[in-house]
Amino acid sequence: MMYDNIKLWFARNQTGNTICIDEINNGNLNEKYYCPICGSELKPKATHSEKVSAHFAHFDISKCNSESMVHWWFKHEFIKPGDTFYIVTDKETKYVCEEIFTEETHKVDSRKYRPDVTIKTECGNTIFFEMYYTNKKSIRDYFDLWTSLSSIVVEIDTKNLLQRDMKFKALFYSGKCFNVKRNDTYYHTIGSYKEELMLSQNNNTHLKERVRKLDWFWDDVIKYKNNKIDIEQIANTIDSIENTDKHIVMKVLKKSMCANLYQDYKNFMSLNESAIFTERLGGSHSLNHLTNRIQLILEPLIENIEVKLISKNHYSHRSYYNGSRKHPYKYRKEFSHYTYCLIIRRTNKTLRKIEITNKILNMAEAQLKIFCEDIRASLKDRKVKHVCINCKKGYLLSYSEMQSYLRKELNIPKRCKTCRLKRRKTIVD
Repeated sequence: MMYDNIKLWFARNQTGNTICIDEINNGNLNEKYYCPICGSELKPKATHSEKVSAHFAHFDISKCNSESMVHWWFKHEFIKPGDTFYIVTDKETKYVCEEIFTEETHKVDSRKYRPDVTIKTECGNTIFFEMYYTNKKSIRDYFDLWTSLSSIVVEIDTKNLLQRDMKFKALFYSGKCFNVKRNDTYYHTIGSYKEELMLSQNNNTHLKERVRKLDWFWDDVIKYKNNKIDIEQIANTIDSIENTDKHIVMKVLKKSMCANLYQDYKNFMSLNESAIFTERLGGSHSLNHLTNRIQLILEPLIENIEVKLISKNHYSHRSYYNGSRKHPYKYRKEFSHYTYCLIIRRTNKTLRKIEITNKILNMAEAQLKIFCEDIRASLKDRKVKHVCINCKKGYLLSYSEMQSYLRKELNIPKRCKTCRLKRRKTIVD
């Protein structure tokens, strides 16, 4: 019998056994029946009607609702020990129910997972059955739990449940998700990538941290769409993700749901390339303070270091009408904005130029120390060009070579290696 559009298709008789409406006949029609959920009395109705489906009716319907009725049936009657059922993935697998547990709690780290029904099969598998009445389980919320528990997960639509179909589509099976909707953006980007990582690598702490950052990024995308965070927070989250995983970030950003976010992110990053000032800030307190901070951090790392701040003017060309018939429009150069740059020098030689960006301006002290350490590391094998005072030819000295001279309290050579050897022979002779 099909139980579609029936409010209540089962009841308990006077002996406490569950009975379905299709088992009602003239012999048991006048017996007393009770609702197994609320305990109130029921009455069989429309058992001989051709227009209305047969059902059990409450004398007081306010105590029950259709969702609670379906849940009760799902948890107590839809499958019993000894019943055979099938799990469908890309193939069909047969199982036999051995034990049933209702709303059993499973702990994973600090989280708890409580499926509607847990079934132990005769072959030793654990299968979690979830029922959805209106909303399906979110893969984003449950994927990590299912992976940690390493069990089969089945989600059942109540419509299929009422049809007593014993073939169930798997939602999670052997570390992979199945029967996922095409419009599930999370699964088709981050979720499927996490599956590949979990199946191909050991589930270590570093891997967990990588996938956790991808989930944080997804959460920030949702928050940004709901106007709860700004684009800078999104950019900071993306910066924290490892380069090997950033192709998944771009895959998410290029989805239609992130069209506005992707454009905002590109605009933010282009602005982040250089801090733009519309008025002269060479003497401003913030920039001078930043220069002094970098100077103080670099001094113990590099001897005789000097940090200077310079500005660069940027112009744009604008058209104007000059009254001429032959060439009515001409262009003039107009000032647009300034950008500023830090020059790191040692003994009057420029070692590196660093453009002032929005990120550098907003760096905390700890971040700035790491930034300066990166500068020192990049200068370690950098070669600086010098001009020989004898032959006037250029020669190169690496940063490490200059450091060794300074440690020995020697002056930096003013002559190239060839001229130094000639001078040494002359002095000896």
